[in-house]
Amino acid sequence: MRKLITVLFVISTLLFACKSSKETSSSTSKKELVKTTEKWIIASTQVKCDESSEALCYQVKKTGAMDYEKLNVLIENFIFEPGYKYQIELNIIPSKKGNTRYEMLKQIHKVAVN
Repeated sequence: MRKLITVLFVISTLLFACKSSKETSSSTSKKELVKTTEKWIIASTQVKCDESSEALCYQVKKTGAMDYEKLNVLIENFIFEPGYKYQIELNIIPSKKGNTRYEMLKQIHKVAVN
């Protein structure tokens, strides 16, 4: 009888531990899917995303960054015109499928670059 109680205790402890770890990973993934708002500076020209492709990327400087980075993304509500440098505010909306959406909220500045 004592062995049976010990076995049942061990099994219930393991089941509780498994359930607890699933809840933790689930809540972690929910936190990762939070929409954020950022301000970006977009350079006046687009560049090739890489040497082997003809695809063009935006040159984006994110808040606090010193350098531009290449981004090949679609920014909803944003129309890029070469020759203009932009500062925009946008929502970054992650999805469970891995397809992050970028949605411009407002254009803060648009300055012609010679």
